[in-house]
Amino acid sequence: MVLVNIYDELEDEALRAVSDHLSLMGIGPLIPSAFLDDKDPSDKFFGGELFQGSEDKYIEWLDSKPKTTIVYVSFGSMSVLSKPRMEEIAKGLLDFGRSSILNDKKDDYNHDQISCGGELEKLGMIVPWCSQVLEVLSNESLGCFVTHCGWNSTLEILATRVPMVAFPQWIDQGTNAKLIEDMWKTGLIRVNPNDEGIVKSGEIKRYLELVMGRK
Repeated sequence: MVLVNIYDELEDEALRAVSDHLSLMGIGPLIPSAFLDDKDPSDKFFGGELFQGSEDKYIEWLDSKPKTTIVYVSFGSMSVLSKPRMEEIAKGLLDFGRSSILNDKKDDYNHDQISCGGELEKLGMIVPWCSQVLEVLSNESLGCFVTHCGWNSTLEILATRVPMVAFPQWIDQGTNAKLIEDMWKTGLIRVNPNDEGIVKSGEIKRYLELVMGRK
């Protein structure tokens, strides 16, 4: 028996296709109950949050913002963007002109190396870590999630119903992005890179406007 972090209604056809070779059981989505069915309101943590200090500043900052106005940018715990890619994202966020919270991991290059990092921090916040489901995706101020479409993030977004702009990078992420956009039709707009693999700032701004509207 293979336990899969999925639920039958989401990928029934795929589960049935593989069942000829493996005995599969969908046990997902592995999302805390408080954000899924609320059968256990005390179930709010994945476990990683127990080892990470919560940054009260970003929580208070999110709580102070109007509903559906904040852009959240995060590419998971493994994906690391090159400096040119991050530069374009930062410029796109600045050109869009809405407040944003950028999750820039501690093991990435320092965000001070981004040419417009200072301007971006004046408009929003740059944090090394945040509790994605507990404190960000579930916050009413969030209007859009710029994501890599890793499977965990994909399930979290589906559970919290936050609109997405996707930057799939590798392994399963391109498939996840296509499923969300073309199969599940949950409103994802997939952003495609140019020949150098970089999404330009103007394109980023355009897709944010399509998801959240013009300022």
